[in-house]
Amino acid sequence: MRLGLLEPVLSTLLYETTEVCSADCKRVICGGGDAYAFDNEPIEAYWRRLDPQGRQAGPAKDDRQLWIEKNDAPCKVGFAVGPGNGCPLFASEPGETDLAELLAIVERVSDFRSAEAKAKAAAGAAQEQP
Repeated sequence: MRLGLLEPVLSTLLYETTEVCSADCKRVICGGGDAYAFDNEPIEAYWRRLDPQGRQAGPAKDDRQLWIEKNDAPCKVGFAVGPGNGCPLFASEPGETDLAELLAIVERVSDFRSAEAKAKAAAGAAQEQP
């Protein structure tokens, strides 16, 4: 299925989910590239991101990324991973991955990470009380 206008939105969603999930991941180490950062882009150029030809206008960004995946480490979120079956966040690509599958991956990460954040906040609040 061609995603058209949804592709930039899904790319940003996937990138941000990958960023926050890999921040404390023992399985994946990543760095480099800033393919989805638009902080320095003028507001006039914002809507060009929705046009596949318009996104390529202007100076090319260095969107190279490096990630190293430790095949024998488990996934904190609970994805079935192992040798030959890596992190689904890094294996997914909007426009190439089925939309339902992509959203299910993001939902699983969001559910786990939200519950984890709530538990940490509750533990911190409990420690602050006398």
